[in-house]
Amino acid sequence: MQNLLTIAVPTWNRKDAVVACVKQVLEQIDSLRISLLVSDNGSDDGTHTELENLLIQGKDFQLQRNETNLGYTGNLKSLIFGTQTKYIMFISDEDHLVGRNLTKYLQYLEEISPAFCMPKISFSAGDWVDQGSYSRRVSPVEFDESTTRISGLTFETDVAKKLWIEMEELSGDSDLLKLYPQSLLNLLVIAYGMKSRFFGRQLVYQAQSLHSDVWYAEAEARKKQIQEQSEFFDDLLSAHNARADLDEVAVSKMRRAHEFRSLFTLRRLQALEKPLSLRESLQLWIWLLGVYRRRVTANNILGILDRIRKAA
Repeated sequence: MQNLLTIAVPTWNRKDAVVACVKQVLEQIDSLRISLLVSDNGSDDGTHTELENLLIQGKDFQLQRNETNLGYTGNLKSLIFGTQTKYIMFISDEDHLVGRNLTKYLQYLEEISPAFCMPKISFSAGDWVDQGSYSRRVSPVEFDESTTRISGLTFETDVAKKLWIEMEELSGDSDLLKLYPQSLLNLLVIAYGMKSRFFGRQLVYQAQSLHSDVWYAEAEARKKQIQEQSEFFDDLLSAHNARADLDEVAVSKMRRAHEFRSLFTLRRLQALEKPLSLRESLQLWIWLLGVYRRRVTANNILGILDRIRKAA
């Protein structure tokens, strides 16, 4: 039977981390309908040689190498277009899989057939990306929250390939595309009314915490990214004016959520051009309460009801 899912690992000059990751992943996916694909982004520290030594005959492990460093986004693109299975799930080279939940995840993907799915993941500092203890729909106002980290994010491969081309046309050579391609992909999934889901079990955990040269939180860079995302919404609506397959209500909700998240980010960075008015402050706090309400509800009331339903 053909494999259903590819675990896709982008890497660059992290030889020890990616070797440990590959060894752990191969152990976890043994006998499952899962392949492993690693893309070396032109490493010069011996990464490729070490990975070639791990190519085991009979294992579903493929290795590809970019002759030059294509950047974060370019490496993700090479993984998507190099994947042959129905689904692709990204994990960072510093992360490992939670093997006990993989079988249930394969079953979930086959049963629900989502275009996008995000599981629980945890990090070395004890922080969680946790949208609930049960599996549910990603609402338009949650599109940003569902793609804050790359690890665990799963896309239907053919959908990702198709949307990637459109995403490049809409965003051009923007910093937004260079830093957050996964967020733009899920934005398009929701905008076209395709299934976007949270999976209520942990699939990935952070085994190491490594330095990254990519920095997202500088105030001026954030302002530029926020502006580019607003322009992306404009271009999306303009390009698909009056098209029936575009859910304009969902796009409007995503845009509104983006505006509030932008205000919150700039306020935290003390980078607002002018103080918020009383009305803006009140709207921001109402939005924040909605974020926390969704998380509390998902982890408690609805999660309990879901467990009762499954036990019945």
